[in-house]
Amino acid sequence: MDEELDIDHDTLINRAAQHNREDADRVSSAAETRADIGQFIDETGFNKKAYSVLRQIMKVGDKSTDKAMDVIRSLELGLPMVKAHIAGQSEMEFDEPAPLEVVQ
Repeated sequence: MDEELDIDHDTLINRAAQHNREDADRVSSAAETRADIGQFIDETGFNKKAYSVLRQIMKVGDKSTDKAMDVIRSLELGLPMVKAHIAGQSEMEFDEPAPLEVVQ
């Protein structure tokens, strides 16, 4: 997915915080929150699972900024590795020497 996402920093953070508050406050509004999340995903093109991960990090941050920053640092380290792996360029491929040509 190389298309540009239609979202800015404030919108993402504010909506994630709103959805987290609604999750914490809800008893009967679960369907309402899910519908709003679905609409947000449809409007922005943001990946549903990625948005869920961001919301989880924000929930951790509400309790402990240090723990949330640990999660973020780990993701910043690991995401490029996973991205390269998924794209078919694992670390092993970078380190392996080119195969030798057999001359007969």
